[in-house]
Amino acid sequence: MVRPAMQARLPPLLASTCIVGLDCGFGWFCHWTTTHHALSVPGLDLSENVLARACELGHDPIITYARQDMETLDLPAGAFDLTYSSLVLHYTRDLGTRLAILHASLVPGGYFVFSTGHPIYTAPSHPDWIQGRKGTRVWPLNDYQLEDPRTTDWPAFGVIKQHRTLGNLPNLLIGTGFAITHVAEWSPRDQGLAAHPDWALPAGRLCPPHKKTGVTKVTPVFPKSLQGVEKAGEPAIPGHPAWPEAMLRSPCHPCRPFRPCHLPA
Repeated sequence: MVRPAMQARLPPLLASTCIVGLDCGFGWFCHWTTTHHALSVPGLDLSENVLARACELGHDPIITYARQDMETLDLPAGAFDLTYSSLVLHYTRDLGTRLAILHASLVPGGYFVFSTGHPIYTAPSHPDWIQGRKGTRVWPLNDYQLEDPRTTDWPAFGVIKQHRTLGNLPNLLIGTGFAITHVAEWSPRDQGLAAHPDWALPAGRLCPPHKKTGVTKVTPVFPKSLQGVEKAGEPAIPGHPAWPEAMLRSPCHPCRPFRPCHLPA
């Protein structure tokens, strides 16, 4: 399955497009690319069982599966036009080194399209909704500025995630030579809400869903330290005392797809 928000960020796939799928899982993205004229698609994943299942679900001569740990990722230089990764970077310890390898593996003008866990969900020491005042659900945000591993029981018992602040990942990307061309925070669409009513945002949400804006500069916004938001060509929106609490109440589960563009040498 390719999420619509990430699919919208993919460049046109041509018959000469070489793609690598990181943490490919059962190969949904790899198979999706075969219907869009890709030339070759290596799918990499740590789990041998997952890769075996991916092979069982379908075979295509342009897809090759291989076992690869992100912590020891090694890719040939200048080999790919597009790298696609869904929700794996926040498990990676030495992310700066891995991003440098990814950058080197792309041709000039290549793309790295990915999603990652949102820092408000990786930060809490006990990541679970709690009952707040008047019965509202509250997400406990603590130790946000403390960037280190977090052990959680989701999606499995004893999973270790790497918490990084909102500014850390963009700076790592820029530092390894990428140019960030798009950032989005996930919110449910009508189809998702029909299947999962609990995804509905509260009436006091920070902003209307699905509103498309041409934002080119954003001041990081954190609960309890909200200063404002800057939009290109407009003055900053003053922070409102109720916004941090509204953000904490939101049952939205955001992941952030990026579309960095490879800088030519």
